[in-house]
Amino acid sequence: MSTISAKRISQWFVFIGFLLLILAGGAVLSLDLTHKTPVSFIDALFTSTSAVCVTGLLTVPTSSYSIFGHVTLLILIQLGGLGIMSFTSGVVLLLRGELNLKERMITAGATDTLSLRDLEGLLVLIVKYTLVVEAIGAILLFPGFLSTGKPVGLSAYLAVFHAVSAFCNAGFSPFDSSLIGLPAYIKIVIAFLVMLGGIGFYVVYNLNEVRRGVKRISLHSRLVLYFTVALVLGGAALIFLFEKGSVSPVDAFFQAVTCRSAGFVTTDIMKLHNSTLLLMILLMLVGAAPGSTGGGIKTNVVMVIILSVKSFLTGHRDCVAFGRRISAESIRQCYAFMTIYLAAFVCIALCLMVLNPLTLQQALFESASGLGTTGISLKVTPNLTMASKFLMMAVMFIGRLGPAFCVLMFVMKEKQSKVSYVDEKVILG
Repeated sequence: MSTISAKRISQWFVFIGFLLLILAGGAVLSLDLTHKTPVSFIDALFTSTSAVCVTGLLTVPTSSYSIFGHVTLLILIQLGGLGIMSFTSGVVLLLRGELNLKERMITAGATDTLSLRDLEGLLVLIVKYTLVVEAIGAILLFPGFLSTGKPVGLSAYLAVFHAVSAFCNAGFSPFDSSLIGLPAYIKIVIAFLVMLGGIGFYVVYNLNEVRRGVKRISLHSRLVLYFTVALVLGGAALIFLFEKGSVSPVDAFFQAVTCRSAGFVTTDIMKLHNSTLLLMILLMLVGAAPGSTGGGIKTNVVMVIILSVKSFLTGHRDCVAFGRRISAESIRQCYAFMTIYLAAFVCIALCLMVLNPLTLQQALFESASGLGTTGISLKVTPNLTMASKFLMMAVMFIGRLGPAFCVLMFVMKEKQSKVSYVDEKVILG
């Protein structure tokens, strides 16, 4: 099996796997035992799509669902957050100890940065890292919910639910008001769970190899970590500044984190200034790191574009970061991915305005939230028309896989031209 065919098979495996999981989740969530109040199949399907695509947008509140419905949501969030292929392959590895060559080729098709030898270690680490972080998160959250006066059993349930939802960057909460009014301790723990899920498994794997002394820290890991810190701290400072102290430093920090792809809120979004809402849209568009549980354009794509612009403005021919030159092919792909993503973002907003009586701000916010799998809304999702609900389901699905991923599924292998063309400059300005 060639590498190209293996990659194409892996892409279709992920695409069909996510689609089947969404349909199965919608069927289960439409059952009477999964909800307390009547929920239509379309709303159940929308909730399933939001859970599998770890988004958090809802047309009906989570309080509409029963305990069985919440457990179903957690399963969908867990499978969607890790990715069906990574989760199932990781379980096979843990149970059997290895993948055969065909399974390695198919699974490796979606990861250009890792060799087949490294892949097994990554998949095992994904499952172990996820279970350990979620378990620690639940343990840390338990006393926080207990301190709010809730019973032991309910506190344990809330701790587990929020730990899984936060790590997978899903943004689901049993509370209809999300995290508004909860203690700062709970918000901080959830914020760090979101960041641990959003840095990406490639970074975790690389840092683990560095710890073992096997490898050096990669350029990918450096870009992700530096840009993540810059976005979180810079975003928190700007939110606090824009709101002129009307939100606490903890809430400003939390919103800077959750806008990256998580979807939890700790303050009433409707009361925020327009400058803050614009910043939130930009953060949602950037999203999380490659190979993470979050969506968005991805941090490294934006970082590479920023570095390439810097090299152009400073007159340098090469785009360099941390003593390493970024290849021209990588830069070309980043600009292509950025263009595809922004074009999709604008088109979705335009469609939402045509189908619904939304303002430009509401349409752009909803589009960024769905495409970036963030899940924050200006309270327009429950009032969307039927056509808009189907549109947003498709948007969340595309956002989870990535617009570039969906386009490349149907793109044939790169063709080498047999003709050598003459270069000619184009007037650019």
